[in-house]
Amino acid sequence: MSTMLQQIDDAILGIRKPMLDRLVAEMPADPEPWWLQLWLDLELQCSQRNLQGARSAFASFIALPPSKRPYDLHYRMVTGWTQFLAESTEVDEALDLMKDLDVDTMTDVGYQARALRTLALCATQQGRYDDAQTHGEHAVALLGALPYPAAFGNALTELATIYSRKGLLADAVRMQFRAYETFTTLDNPIALAIAMLNLGVLYGETGNREKARTYFEQVRTIDTGADAERFATYAALNIGLLHLEDNDATQAIHELLVAERLSTDKSKWSMATGARRGLSAAHRVLGNIEQARLWLQRAEDALAMASNEPQRITHIIEEARLLMCEGDHQKAIDILEPIADAARQRADVSALLRSLAELHVAYAATQASSRAYQCLLERTQLETSVTNTSAQQQLALFTVEREREEERRTAQRERDLLHSVMPGTVAERILSGERRIADVHTDVAILFADLVGFTTISENMEPKEVLDFIERIFTQFDTIIEHHGLVRIKTIGDAYMAVANLPDMVSQPAHRAAHCAMDMMKAITDGTYGVRVRIGMHIGTVVAGVIGATRPMYDIWGDAVNIAARMEQHSEPGRIHISQAFAEELQGFGVTERGTIEVKGKGMMTTYWLERL
Repeated sequence: MSTMLQQIDDAILGIRKPMLDRLVAEMPADPEPWWLQLWLDLELQCSQRNLQGARSAFASFIALPPSKRPYDLHYRMVTGWTQFLAESTEVDEALDLMKDLDVDTMTDVGYQARALRTLALCATQQGRYDDAQTHGEHAVALLGALPYPAAFGNALTELATIYSRKGLLADAVRMQFRAYETFTTLDNPIALAIAMLNLGVLYGETGNREKARTYFEQVRTIDTGADAERFATYAALNIGLLHLEDNDATQAIHELLVAERLSTDKSKWSMATGARRGLSAAHRVLGNIEQARLWLQRAEDALAMASNEPQRITHIIEEARLLMCEGDHQKAIDILEPIADAARQRADVSALLRSLAELHVAYAATQASSRAYQCLLERTQLETSVTNTSAQQQLALFTVEREREEERRTAQRERDLLHSVMPGTVAERILSGERRIADVHTDVAILFADLVGFTTISENMEPKEVLDFIERIFTQFDTIIEHHGLVRIKTIGDAYMAVANLPDMVSQPAHRAAHCAMDMMKAITDGTYGVRVRIGMHIGTVVAGVIGATRPMYDIWGDAVNIAARMEQHSEPGRIHISQAFAEELQGFGVTERGTIEVKGKGMMTTYWLERL
C-alpha cells in the first residue's frame, strides 16, 4: 500500500477533514494507485453532503469496465457511497449496493466497521432493531481497537440510538456518555454536537424535558462550520417538539417553522417530515384544522422521499388524530389497527401505546363500546408495565449520572493531587497510564536552600505555628521559582529543592536559577521571618523519575544532585554558594572565587560565591 493511500485511509476513517483537505492539495498529477483521484472525488462530495455530486462521482466508478474496478477501489467506493446514502435516508439503494460486499469477510477492519455502521443505520431506519443492534455492537467492538476515536464516538452514538429505540435506556445512556466523553477529547465540534443532540433526545424520552431543552440549546452554541445549518435544523426541530409536548403550540410553531425552512434539500427530507408533521399537530391543537391538513400533506410528500419506519408510524398516528378532528373516526380506525397489529408483533411498546390511545377514542366515538373497552384495558395493562419500567429507567439514568459524576470527581481529585506533588507534564504521563517514568536530563540547574535558625525559632512555637511559619516562606519560594521557570522537587523539614530545565527544557537554566536564588535571598532578608537562608547550586546531568505505587513521588538522583547538596551544606547564611561548572555558565554575573574546599565524596573543589546579578 502506498504511503499516500495509507494517509488518506487514516484521514477518512478517522474523520480528519483538515488532513484530508491537505492530502488532496498535495495530490500528484500521476498518483499511485491510479484510482486515488476518482475515490477522493466521491469522499469529498460526501463530506460536503452534496448528494448530486456524490452520485455523479459514484456513477463515474460504475461506468468503468469491470477490469478497471480493483477490489481495493471497489470496497472503498461502496462503503463511502452507501454510508452517505444511509445518512440521507436512501436506505433501499444503500442496501442494494451493500449486497456486493461480503462484510463479514472484509480484511480491512476499518472499512469493515464503516460498512457495519451503514448496515446498522439502514436497519434502524427500517425498524429492524435486533439487526441494527447486532451490526452496531460489532462496529463498536472493532473501532474500540482502532486509532479512530471520532469514528468510535460516532458508532457509540449510533448504538445508543438503537438501544433507545429498543427501550434499553440505561444501555443507551451509557453508550451516549461514552461517546460524549470521547468527543470532548477531540477537536471535533460536529461529533460533539451529535452527541449532545442524542443526550437531549434521551432526556426527553425519560420525561426530563427541561434538561433535554438545555442540551438542544447548547447545540446552537457550537460552531459546526459548514454543517451549522444542519445542526440549527436539528435543534429547532427538537425544541419545537418539546414545546408541543408542553402544550405550547404557539412557541412550537415558531421553532418548527425555522426547522422546516432550513430542511429544503433532499438530504434533510427526514427532518422536513418531522417539522411538517409537528406543525400539523400544533395547528390541530389550536383548532386550525385546514392548516393542520395542509402541513400533514406536505409531511407526507417529504416522507415519500425518506425511508424511515419510525417516522411512518408517527405520521399515520398524526393522520388518525386529524381524521378524528374532521369527524371521520372509522377511517382513523382503519389506518390505526394495522399499526397496532404490527407493533404487537414487533413488541414496539411505544407505537402500540400511542395507537391504542387513539383507537380507544375512535371506537368510543363510533359507539363501539366493547372494542373501546378492550383498547382501554390493553393500554392500561401495558401502561402499568411501562410505568414500572419507566421508573426503573429513571433510576438507571440517575444512577448512571451519579456514577459518572463520582468518577469525574475522583479523577479530578487524583489529577489535582498528582499536580500538587510533581510537575504537571509528569503527572499527566502517570494519568495517561505510564507506569515507569525514568528520564535522563542534561544541563539541569539544581538549587538547594536551607533556613538557618529555623530550629531555634521553632522550639518556642506551637505545632500549628511552626506549620504556618514554614508554609508562608515556602509558598513565597513557590511563587518565585514559578516566575523564573523552575520546578519544585521537594521539601524536607526546613530545606527546599528546585530545578531548572526539568522536566521541560528551558533556555539558560543556570541564569534562571541564579535570578531565582537572588530573589529568594531578598525575600528572606526583606521579610520579618527572623531567619536567614543559605543556598547552594550546581548544574549537571540527573536521572528523574517517579517512585512508589500507592504514594508516587517525583525525585531526581545523580552525582550532580549530591554536589548541589554539598554546595548548600558548605554555604553560609545570607550567601549563595555555587560550583565551578555553575559559575562557568554565568558569564557577566557577579561571581567571586571562594577558593578550594574539600567536598565529601568529591575531594578538593574550586567553588564560588554568587554576589550580584
